[in-house]
Amino acid sequence: MVHIKGLGIDESSDCVSFRAEQGQLKPIDLRAVKVYKEYFKAAKDLDSKYYHTPDDEIGPVKSALLSFGPVAGKYEGTVLGLGIGCFGELPAGFRDAPSFIARNRAVSYMDRYGDKSPKEALGMFRSRIRREWGHAAVFA
Repeated sequence: MVHIKGLGIDESSDCVSFRAEQGQLKPIDLRAVKVYKEYFKAAKDLDSKYYHTPDDEIGPVKSALLSFGPVAGKYEGTVLGLGIGCFGELPAGFRDAPSFIARNRAVSYMDRYGDKSPKEALGMFRSRIRREWGHAAVFA
């Protein structure tokens, strides 16, 4: 699942600069981490409120959220918090987005056709996504 957001500048904004001190996250990266936590907290709250799920168990809403993304590994249940910062900067996780999307498309492709190795299918979709996004960026 991908959550896309733009950050603007206002009086309450922490977005003072797109530069971060060494070892610190940029404001857009802080927002990306916050999005992930917000989705899981909201899912847990909904499970507790409507399904009376105990805190130590996974309820139906959180289970549905975990179903997004690959079914195992680094991205299981991941919500990518992508955004464009107030100075046009992109979060560090943005470079992972084409692979994140391509993995799901490759799995679907392999289930249907199976004429390529998983690595070939992943590469095919990753390069297709990058090419389409590159064209969109150039013509925007």
